[in-house]
Amino acid sequence: MTPEEYAQRQRELLDQMAANRARECLAITFDLYAQVRLRINTRGEDYTGQKFSPYSPGYAATRKKRGRQVAFVDFNFTGRLQASIRPSVERVTPVSATILLTASGADNQEKLRKALVTPKGNPRGNILLPSADEINRASLANQQRAQKYII
Repeated sequence: MTPEEYAQRQRELLDQMAANRARECLAITFDLYAQVRLRINTRGEDYTGQKFSPYSPGYAATRKKRGRQVAFVDFNFTGRLQASIRPSVERVTPVSATILLTASGADNQEKLRKALVTPKGNPRGNILLPSADEINRASLANQQRAQKYII
């Protein structure tokens, strides 16, 4: 391969990377959100690995009566909020893609807003923060995404 051919191939790969950036970053975000949901739904832990504060006795009784687990807080009564949250591409630049988590429906948007507030406004804090391990896995996936364009 001549230097000119190599340079042309590099330009083509950079163009492919830019063309695929939003779609690939969106897929990584879906995977990251799935990891967060899995941690919350199976272990009831926040991003630091600490258990969420338990359900109040009255709410635990209501959950139990409706056949829901009460061993840990999983933020999943009907599942509508978690099912309504979708990552979407907000902005793409030549070097980045910004992905936004949104919920469909006004009631779910309000629940999501409350789920993302700081600990001062919510005793459990931002429940959707990814853990360091989850962020590392997403970072690795992004590195692998970029490396496939490097020859």
